[in-house]
Amino acid sequence: MRARQPWLLVSASVALVLSLCWLGRVRLAPTPPDRARTAAARRNYDKYFGRGGAAAALPTLQAVRQIPVASDVGHLRDCVITNGHLLAVEGSPARRLIAADLNGEPHLPVGARAWALPLADPHSIQHDLTDPATIWIYDFQAGDLASFALSGSIRERQRFTLPIGLFRPVWVGDRLVSNGLFAGELLRSFRRAGDALEQDNAWGQSPFPDVVPDIAIHLNRSSIAIDPGRRRLALAFLYTSRLHVIGIDGSAERAISGPEEIKVAYGTRTDPREGIERFIRTSHTRYGYVDVAADEGRIFALFSGRSRGQWKAEAYLADRLHVFSWSGELLGQWTLPDAVYRIAFDPASRILYGIRPAPTAAIVEFRSGALAGAQARARF
Repeated sequence: MRARQPWLLVSASVALVLSLCWLGRVRLAPTPPDRARTAAARRNYDKYFGRGGAAAALPTLQAVRQIPVASDVGHLRDCVITNGHLLAVEGSPARRLIAADLNGEPHLPVGARAWALPLADPHSIQHDLTDPATIWIYDFQAGDLASFALSGSIRERQRFTLPIGLFRPVWVGDRLVSNGLFAGELLRSFRRAGDALEQDNAWGQSPFPDVVPDIAIHLNRSSIAIDPGRRRLALAFLYTSRLHVIGIDGSAERAISGPEEIKVAYGTRTDPREGIERFIRTSHTRYGYVDVAADEGRIFALFSGRSRGQWKAEAYLADRLHVFSWSGELLGQWTLPDAVYRIAFDPASRILYGIRPAPTAAIVEFRSGALAGAQARARF
């Protein structure tokens, strides 16, 4: 009997553990990862991912039309919709403005609708606040912000010199606000001073205050969108699944955590000439939000989630769309059938457009009918 006592003890222990599990007092299943910082984000996490379970399959947002891009068009850096046209800036070496008539023939003819730009590195584009036939284009290398009038041809109207390294400057009244290569702040604002623009303020605090500046300028990278009423801005971060909403007075309204968490992953390299640590993307680096657009009630965040190790050069492409309210509620999320890297929303037609890269470059149109069965508030 004594020789069998250890087996009896083991059997009793196993029975006790199984009983506790049955009563719900012991959890052997893995717990879900950290669900971000706000109560709203936690509710969204449980709604879309469940408590420790697998993520539900996302509905697919159907592409209803594709506008092919001419074969000699290169990388389109940024786009905007104005007056029934999608206008996109093409980077080096062509440095052109490309136009697509969204209500006309489904093609992009090169020549009549492509204009050479007198800029070294056209990087971002926005339409004028008062004149739909005027656009503003920012030169990333030279720091020039130039306006052009469109009327069958392109004519430069005005030019300001700004710091280099801005990403997407947007007009808010007589003030210009932009994200960029900033270490401590998220935005900088510029005011008119005669015929010039001068910086007058810095807005928003970096989510990475303890990181050295040469690393922080990369971790702070974001896309920016403004609501049509130009009352607030949305910043969507590239290396995390996080967004910030900032009022046009510079006040921080809220931080929003996306439904899929991304851990910041990067490497460093010592620059012997400068004596500083340089930011390096590694195979573990994942991209979060690669672009963002907005209307009066929603923020459309284009989410990648891809790692450089798995996707290589295509990691910056995105095939998921997260839609938030300006108050931070997740209204819905969809899978895109085409991976794109830029999006634009037309508030007049309520259609979302995305830009697909070469070698099958195209402008992809996503209409509201593709969201059948979704909540009415999440429809475009």
